[in-house]
Amino acid sequence: MYDVAVIGGGPGGAAAAKVCAIKGLKTILFERMKLPRRKVCTGMLVAKVAQDLVEKVFGENPSKAIAPSQYLSGIMLHAPGIEPRKIKHKIFIAWRKDLDYWMIKKAEDSGVELYDSARVVKIEELEYGFAIKLSEKEIKTRFIIGADGATSVVRKCLFPGLKVRYSGATREVYKSDIKLDHKYMHWFFPVHQIRPRFDINFKGDDLFVLEGGGLNKLNKEIKQLLSKDYGFDLNLKPVWKDGCTMSHLHEELLSGSFVPAKGDAILVGDAAGLALPVGYEGIGTAVHSGVLAATAIENAIETGNRAENFYVHSLKSVMAEIKRLNPLEDWLKNEVEKGDETLLDAVKLAFEKSFLESTY
Repeated sequence: MYDVAVIGGGPGGAAAAKVCAIKGLKTILFERMKLPRRKVCTGMLVAKVAQDLVEKVFGENPSKAIAPSQYLSGIMLHAPGIEPRKIKHKIFIAWRKDLDYWMIKKAEDSGVELYDSARVVKIEELEYGFAIKLSEKEIKTRFIIGADGATSVVRKCLFPGLKVRYSGATREVYKSDIKLDHKYMHWFFPVHQIRPRFDINFKGDDLFVLEGGGLNKLNKEIKQLLSKDYGFDLNLKPVWKDGCTMSHLHEELLSGSFVPAKGDAILVGDAAGLALPVGYEGIGTAVHSGVLAATAIENAIETGNRAENFYVHSLKSVMAEIKRLNPLEDWLKNEVEKGDETLLDAVKLAFEKSFLESTY
């Protein structure tokens, strides 16, 4: 019998498990894949609040512990035939595989029991707690924290009737170079619309990553653009290619039709739909919500009340950020109609509001 079972080994799960263990709770963390595992994500900590939070929760700056990692000088925005726009801002970037594994080891060092290659089959609510059935074993726990990403199994078990909108993203990794400044993350808007869009970032001197929601639909056009303007070799094949799914729950969160907790089960990070609108940076909000979940469980144990009540109340600052940024999505669509130059100016302003001004 555990006090807390955390399902999902990303930033939210690692933070939640670590804080629970520090608070003296018997904590187990399940990760579906064998660790360390690949994760389709830029691996960027953009907002300063996210950078500071990760250092505070995990005890050190990740740049001192993760190699290779680096700090970028900012973001550059590109559209065909338009002068690029630049956002200068210090950004931490690493492979998400390495960042997540560093966080998991920090949680393990704090007393968390780690169980990877563990696929959750079923969650059954008991009179006092839950039974979690895995492919090879079953455990019982007083509390559950679902940190298992956009396609969360925990969310599906808790809210089987919830209709979730999804979108996909593809990542291609190339062992080569391209004529772009390595010190910047590069966002491209190839058809003079907000979407589809893609980004390019560099992982060391000999690898660059091409990722986004438009790669499959506009693969040929994107490669032609990169070949013409940036020296991309059209014969080059990716070292590997993978993809991921994103969930979209901002409208449901803001309307109250979806609350990311139920009784003594709590959802954090992408499982709760907490990646911020516009930029969709989710590492900071995942870590923050993981800490809030652990604190809510501590309060529930002390008072005998449900963890849901404490957690939902503590999420107010994150919800305020989602409410502040969500209207920018529609505003961007309207601004784009005014012309090509307006597109990048509008995106620059929206990214600055999302990345530079965020606080929770």
